[in-house]
Amino acid sequence: MNDYSTMPALDVWYDRIDAERLQAAMPSDEDRERLEGRLGKEHAKSAPEHLFPKLAEHRGTLPRIKDDPPLIFHPTA
Repeated sequence: MNDYSTMPALDVWYDRIDAERLQAAMPSDEDRERLEGRLGKEHAKSAPEHLFPKLAEHRGTLPRIKDDPPLIFHPTA
């Protein structure tokens, strides 16, 4: 916040804080290790590339999103 107080508003608007920048600003090694562990868990949760084809199926010539009730479905009339 101290850095942002000296920056022009547009610079603050377009600034972003990524994981490396956050990790560099951590005060202790223990905090950095905890952040690394948390980031590792979150990366493991993200969908790997080989799962994407399971989200769609081919019916005829066009791909169609697979139904997976209750969250993913095609509404009926």
